[in-house]
Amino acid sequence: YTLLLLHLHSNRSNAFMQLNDLQRALEDAAKATSLKPGWDKGWYRTGCALEAQGRLEEVRRCAARRCRIITGKAATALVRQWRALSPSECFGCKCACC
Repeated sequence: YTLLLLHLHSNRSNAFMQLNDLQRALEDAAKATSLKPGWDKGWYRTGCALEAQGRLEEVRRCAARRCRIITGKAATALVRQWRALSPSECFGCKCACC
């Protein structure tokens, strides 16, 4: 049941992003991260909604969370999916990619 809700909120967040309903996209992404804080995709959805709203400091915090969940080169590639972040930026998470 929780897994179903997790994917529902994540996918609905993406749908709201496509509709440019950024607040609802952020709300659903936040629900996904509250259901499973260690799930990378929830933080990705949250970061996308925040980036679209121009809330870059919060995007950086999402990037740091993703770095703590996914380590190594995979983390670097996943965090760099956000256009607003510099490729050489360190997120203060003390992971291998920083």
